[in-house]
Amino acid sequence: MAEMIDKIRCTVEKGQDSFETYHRRKDGEIRVYNVNARPINIRGQAYLLTLLNDITEKKRAEEERLLLEKQLRQAHKMESLGTLAGGIAHDFNNILGVILGYGELSLSELPEEPGNSLRENIESLLKAVGRAKDLVQQILTFSRQGEERRKPINVNAIARETLKLLRSTLPANIEIRQNIGEEANVIIGTPSQVQQVIMNLCTNALHAMGGNQGILSLDIQTTAVGFDPVKGDFVAFKIMKPGAYVRVTVSDTGHGIAPNILERVFDPYFTTKPPGQGSGLGLAVVHGIVKNYNGNIAIDSRLHQGTVVNVWLPIVDSIEAPEKIDFETMPLGTERILLVDDEEELLKSHRQILEKLHYKVVSTHLSTTALTVFHKNPADFDIIVTDMSMPNFTGAQLAVEALKIRPDIPIILCTGFSEFIDANLAKTIGIKEFLMKPVNKQTLAAAIRKVLDEKI
Repeated sequence: MAEMIDKIRCTVEKGQDSFETYHRRKDGEIRVYNVNARPINIRGQAYLLTLLNDITEKKRAEEERLLLEKQLRQAHKMESLGTLAGGIAHDFNNILGVILGYGELSLSELPEEPGNSLRENIESLLKAVGRAKDLVQQILTFSRQGEERRKPINVNAIARETLKLLRSTLPANIEIRQNIGEEANVIIGTPSQVQQVIMNLCTNALHAMGGNQGILSLDIQTTAVGFDPVKGDFVAFKIMKPGAYVRVTVSDTGHGIAPNILERVFDPYFTTKPPGQGSGLGLAVVHGIVKNYNGNIAIDSRLHQGTVVNVWLPIVDSIEAPEKIDFETMPLGTERILLVDDEEELLKSHRQILEKLHYKVVSTHLSTTALTVFHKNPADFDIIVTDMSMPNFTGAQLAVEALKIRPDIPIILCTGFSEFIDANLAKTIGIKEFLMKPVNKQTLAAAIRKVLDEKI
């Protein structure tokens, strides 16, 4: 009332006034009005002439327009991120491949003796390469350019393997509590993406405890979801499709999340960590994966008491036996390999690795030279291992031309990233194996041996 009296006084003093005000109707709905008022005089009597215009729908339309513009800007930002991610991934993975290749070669020259500081340094370097590779994969996954073929997988088994990786990096003052059953909680997905979800949630929980003594808990249960709205301080999706789900719960005893930033935790590049301690992509990747799996995320957090994150992933009824590759013994061979890659340092390191495995290698950094060499003596080679993105023509084009010359030649295609080819398209061309860079020596050796043995 006092505010309205001030408005009337201001109108009288100014001679006219225009402003917006809110009015609650009897049914409880709040409407927005534009008020135009000015004083008038009728037969010597002062009056205030007021015109009210209901602009509720106009305001809603404007808010929706602004929201749409915001969503479009965000969509363009994500599209730009995807373009950037694809553009840098190939070159960056090539660089990682060079570091990985020479690191593994150096490691193979050193004796396996305890306390060898040089060996420990190189092992640390190779671990850093692994983390960098994972970061590139996170960026590609977030930008929807790193999708893998999904299949039935056991969440419980992946969770146990992830905890093994975590235990070696956690400080001694952090206690891990786990409740993972023996049943097969099977979903349709990829092991690497499910591991990313669990690893990122656990890593965030670890950071929340800030190096202090604390408890990190991982609980995996089968649960049924009905039509009721999902509860939580922050829920990614209010409604879930009813059915059976595996619920992954990660909790910590850390500092908690302030209410004013809770709804931003899934924004890309948003982080409360100090510079150099987080990319701000971890939870954005988790959100993207869970959304693609038709799952859900709910967060409950209290300042100075800790955080509980629940992730639901829909369950299926069957599971395929996972393909196992034994890397305990490095597979050797004496066959002849044509090795092609335009990154010369990567070419040199891979050639040395393969020659140490007793293969006979002819290498070139030009796809045109490779095709000329192969065309001249196609029977001189047992297998072609080629990069995808190269000048003149690509590894896929090289494969097509080589198969025209000799249809039975096995070919392995390697790439850091390419929007023009994936494992399925490579198979239709006739390529036997499709490898994502950086490729370590175990993976490369196993793939070559597998393809050659299948040919026999």
